[in-house]
Amino acid sequence: MWQYYVLSGSAVVFFGFVYAGVRIFGLLSCYSAYAPKWGAKWPNLNQFNVWTVVTIGSALLMVPVILTQGEGNPWQFLGFLAPASMLLVGASPDYQTDKFQWWIHQIGAWSAVGWTIGWIIAVPKLLWVVIPFALAAVGLSIWKKGTWMFWAEMVVYLTIYTVLFMNV
Repeated sequence: MWQYYVLSGSAVVFFGFVYAGVRIFGLLSCYSAYAPKWGAKWPNLNQFNVWTVVTIGSALLMVPVILTQGEGNPWQFLGFLAPASMLLVGASPDYQTDKFQWWIHQIGAWSAVGWTIGWIIAVPKLLWVVIPFALAAVGLSIWKKGTWMFWAEMVVYLTIYTVLFMNV
């Protein structure tokens, strides 16, 4: 039962934050584009801002749930690598102007997607869940040209939360 509460907390924090960002700043090209916007809103926090805290915090809350759900599976380590990759994303909020952070951000983002899909396929064996979400991401990408990355990211987050909630 604890998994449900931890996972719910992670989902509420993340999606609530995304909703607040869209309401305050409008719909941007991707989730990461909100980092400098939040940084400008509270410049005294320097580079690391509320975006960093939410990105890292929501990922950290997933770790014990993912690891518990993968117990006994040889691919359980993918469940650690997926949210751990999001730590790299959260730790590089200035990716738009700092070349080093851009690389860290890209490595973290793309590896998080890869590890997540690998975990979903190998541990709970829910490839059938990934397929409709992937089709939704492709459809939104075509339909919402300027914000395709934002919608694709939201679909990835919805996928992982859906799979985790299915296994709680």
